[in-house]
Amino acid sequence: MAIQGNVLVTGGRGFIGKNVVKSLEKLDSIEKIYSVDISPIGIVDNNKSEKVIQIVSNLASETEVQLLPDKVDYVFALAAVNGTSRFYSEPFYVLYNSILPTLFVIKKYAGSAQILYSSSSEVYSCGVELGLSPVPTAEDVPIVFADLSNPRWSYGSSKALGEFALHAAAREFGCVGTIVRYHNVFGPDMGKNHFVPDFVEKAISKDFSILGAEQTRSFIFVDDAVEATILAISKASSEIPCYHIGTNNEISILDAGKIILDLMGIDESELNLLPAPIGSVSRRCPSVKKLMTEFNWRPEIDLVEGLRRYIEWRLKRTDV
Repeated sequence: MAIQGNVLVTGGRGFIGKNVVKSLEKLDSIEKIYSVDISPIGIVDNNKSEKVIQIVSNLASETEVQLLPDKVDYVFALAAVNGTSRFYSEPFYVLYNSILPTLFVIKKYAGSAQILYSSSSEVYSCGVELGLSPVPTAEDVPIVFADLSNPRWSYGSSKALGEFALHAAAREFGCVGTIVRYHNVFGPDMGKNHFVPDFVEKAISKDFSILGAEQTRSFIFVDDAVEATILAISKASSEIPCYHIGTNNEISILDAGKIILDLMGIDESELNLLPAPIGSVSRRCPSVKKLMTEFNWRPEIDLVEGLRRYIEWRLKRTDV
């Protein structure tokens, strides 16, 4: 069933959030879209649609969250602090500004709107490392954090708590919702603190160093991830279903780097292989069988085409 009515998107100016807003705007069944984020500074937004209402709010303040619109049918709770380097350099900031917005938004809308919470593959990655979870990894694997002294898990632990919060709200308040776990979403206009944009920037500046070349990941282009996200909220229920959003095309970081260099016309012999950060996960690839079965969904943009689109977008930019 297609969603309809009024929608609120937290993190609406973030990478995934702004693409969710653009896709929702195209749906005739959607009346208003409230795009909520802490600040518009530094974000280029040419959306002039009367359907989209931009709201600046500090979602880590419960007082400000309570001022958000009441008449909302669906909430996409996407707000969080992301970027791998920040997990290490600002772990408390990451925790604080990922956990509190989630708790306050769920508390406000638990009894009135269907809520989609955006989680991450980080919640189960330690289980893969410890041999507790298979690869490709399904939604029902255990959530484990092996070393809480490692600041890397500032983000993953906040996402795990968000998942628990939605389940707890369902039990206590009758909340209706769903969880999605993103797996390496990439595309134009994303932040720089992720492998694809980071390595492209390095290649532009003639730095061909690559961290954790032997590790594997699966990547999904943002258009496919957004389509799956909007489909997933239509399955919201008090059982809080969970869906892995990604692809099962596992590839090494080294091979992904080689594709990027090839698309940029750079000889792969220039690569400089460096060790991965401590705690970084050796393999990550989701099972997307549940998503594909329930929604007859298939990703349309493969890795090479997605990387080509990203590189083409980046090389056209003149503001960096």
